[in-house]
Amino acid sequence: MDAHGYDMCRPVPADPATPTRPFLDFAAGYVRRAVDRLPRQGDRMPWLTSTSYRADVRPLRADSVVDPELHFARAAGRGPAPDAATAATGE
Repeated sequence: MDAHGYDMCRPVPADPATPTRPFLDFAAGYVRRAVDRLPRQGDRMPWLTSTSYRADVRPLRADSVVDPELHFARAAGRGPAPDAATAATGE
């Protein structure tokens, strides 16, 4: 991101109707009471999260982070962001 002048990256699902589920799957009462106010996760990668470091580190080290559902940008007041084609290809 630094090499391309980006400050932010946010996920934007291609299909807004993508099914979601709670981010935390704990039976603790404090989580159950707040589950409607907590972030959610999708039902497929890259929207599906894991609580296993070993499961997460493999794709993070080996796979590309370039994904059409990741949108890169610059913070307000930092000038124009590089073009979208550069962001999509990671060049």
